[in-house]
Amino acid sequence: MSKGGEALVRKLLGTARSGPLRELVIVQLTQGLAGEFAGAILSDHHAVVVIAEDAAQGAPLRRRHDGKSSSLQFQSEARGKFSYAVDLHSHSGRQALRRLLDAADGLIEDLGPGGLEGLGLDPEDLHRSNPRLDILRISPFGLDGPRRGEPGDDRIAQAFGGTAYVTGFPGTPPLHVATPIADLTTGLQGANGLLLALLDRSQQGQVIDLALYETILRLQEEALIEYVHDGTVRERVGNEYGHTVPSSHFLTNDGHWVAVSATSRPTFAALCRAIESPDAASRPEFSDEARSSHREEVNAMIQDWIGAHSLGEVERAFRQEGAPVSLIRSIDDILANEHIRAARMIEEVTGEDGTPFTTTGRAPQLVGVDEPLGSVPAVGQHTEAINRWLAEQTPGATDLQDSPAHSTPLAGLKVLDLGHFIAGPFAGAILAEFGADVVKVDRPQAAAPSAHSTVYTFFRSLNRGKRGLELDLKRTEGRDLLRALISRTDVVIENYRPGTLESWGLSPEELLAINPDLVVLRISGFGQTGPDAARPAFDRVGLAAGGLSYLGGVRDRPPLRPGVLLSDYTAGLFGVFGVLTSLIGVRQGDGGRVVDTSLVGSIVRLLGDVPALRTAAGVARERDEARWSGYEYDVSTADRAGTPFVVSAHDATQAGQALAHLGLPYPEHSLTADQFSDAIKHWSAERDASKAIHEAQQAGLAATRSLSIADLVADAHVRARQNIHMVTDSSFGTVPIVVGTPRFSRSVTAPVTIAAAPGLDAADILELPVDELGRLRREGVVG
Repeated sequence: MSKGGEALVRKLLGTARSGPLRELVIVQLTQGLAGEFAGAILSDHHAVVVIAEDAAQGAPLRRRHDGKSSSLQFQSEARGKFSYAVDLHSHSGRQALRRLLDAADGLIEDLGPGGLEGLGLDPEDLHRSNPRLDILRISPFGLDGPRRGEPGDDRIAQAFGGTAYVTGFPGTPPLHVATPIADLTTGLQGANGLLLALLDRSQQGQVIDLALYETILRLQEEALIEYVHDGTVRERVGNEYGHTVPSSHFLTNDGHWVAVSATSRPTFAALCRAIESPDAASRPEFSDEARSSHREEVNAMIQDWIGAHSLGEVERAFRQEGAPVSLIRSIDDILANEHIRAARMIEEVTGEDGTPFTTTGRAPQLVGVDEPLGSVPAVGQHTEAINRWLAEQTPGATDLQDSPAHSTPLAGLKVLDLGHFIAGPFAGAILAEFGADVVKVDRPQAAAPSAHSTVYTFFRSLNRGKRGLELDLKRTEGRDLLRALISRTDVVIENYRPGTLESWGLSPEELLAINPDLVVLRISGFGQTGPDAARPAFDRVGLAAGGLSYLGGVRDRPPLRPGVLLSDYTAGLFGVFGVLTSLIGVRQGDGGRVVDTSLVGSIVRLLGDVPALRTAAGVARERDEARWSGYEYDVSTADRAGTPFVVSAHDATQAGQALAHLGLPYPEHSLTADQFSDAIKHWSAERDASKAIHEAQQAGLAATRSLSIADLVADAHVRARQNIHMVTDSSFGTVPIVVGTPRFSRSVTAPVTIAAAPGLDAADILELPVDELGRLRREGVVG
């Protein structure tokens, strides 16, 4: 790393900042939300993120009009960044940008394949003058493959990546997830990619290649396994989800929608007590194995009780029994919620014009790093100060080390994964994918589940690349064995309910006393602090309590959840970011720390400009077929046979030009999104999808079919990018694995192997005498 960030911040702010990323200087040269969000996540944790933008007009995202001097979408993600104005059309402007890049640690760009080169900023040339520079390149379809260079945005990525296909009610067309999740998850995983490259011990700069559709494809491995296992193609099922019953939305007698989910026998028993039907939990047809076959009966039982009670009565009954439930919150509910404010999931920042507004808070939370979020910069506000800093920089030794060109960035890192369900194991799987030695710690099992179950196969796939250990942490000897492992571990991942580790004498403070450089990732439903910290939550509750379910769907219909387990997976991605950020701090001598990530906090962070629009412009977003600022001219449509596809234009100008090219009538002035949508839908209904997509692309529009999981497995571009690997395992048969996101020019991912049976590696991990290990196994301490 350059170790210049702190000096630059002192010039810019007159003071130093804390946080593990304080020495990083990242240049942002972006047009869309994905790159902006990647920079925002880094800036939130005190990397020095410099927006390189046009001196006259500012960054493209800044110019998206919503009644403010800069768009609130831009301002929501520009907080705490610094603005450097350059004229990229002039030689002197490009030279100024080159000087800035020569002093930087990273570059974020989303100009598309060839865009950077078109500015005279070829990555090879950049690396000749700054060998340590890591370059994150975000594009719709990646830097290679048959669709390389095609235009696209979040809505195109959601359609191509499969999430639109599974979002919606039965018998209705595919719907996009309300918030731009392809942009946001890509930005988050892009930030993770930059940190992975920075953690590479050689410190030699890399190109990081990430397509907009790839991260959301990674969120659909369970559906992939079902398809490969028995040919099942997931369809739109409204607010239900897979094998989980109950997992749906229910209406109270005072008109409020609530989300309810129960994924295990104890949770379902608590729910039955809450709805005054305790005996239902013991009915054979309502067992964990059978409930999915009795979905309608279970849902009717729950709706009958909830429909006879008010929201307050429902929440009190469920909380008393420890059953997961949440009001499906609107933005006004979010802004008024005591827990969300106490946990700093929303914060106030100063806008470009000096007016304060409310925006989303940091995710994840790094314990001990709690300075307020910074203000929004005006165009070019920091240009002179940055130029003065650049004038003081002198070329020096790059301190690069010899390293194999094809090594894993986390080689040598040791991780204990105590996670269960999805968020924790998913975080561990990403760390394992990039070379960490991850040990999955499970509780001893009386009998192994069937290897022929798709659910079990999914969970073993989720723990791929890990070694297995079974420990009973409720017993003193099991906890002592864990403490012994902590002394030689770098990272611990846990997603128990807050207070569980403390009750076992394994609090983060006690673990850090054993190993002061330990990073402890804590993933929970509502976070470790605040009045609701102890509440149970699963993905459905996280989506509802975080405000995303409220926005899903269409007007005058019930709120609609996304078709993927978004709060689980994004909490895992945010958790990985917190771990990588903390590891950089450990390398700098900061010592270990605790990372606090929650399902609810992760979803709130994905709300983007929703809080800002409400507090600065008085606009409360409602369900509107997933229309979103910046994506108004995206149209979900269908051909004459009903085949769904998506067409997208950047703005009204491009939309009008495309209609003219297609020979369609349109108003000469002020083409509205509704007019564009109506024209495209009528035009589409007279054509076959393949012909319509080709003609739309010829007219300059982005277009793609809404792909199912079967389409994705067969797609030529997905195959060319090698997004899906088919792994053959003696126990599981053929298992599809989504790998390699992001892709690095030097670093590689670890070989893909399905997780072995739990506990198989106990002897190697614990390093105990054979007799002692045998005794512990007989007594059930070790599995």
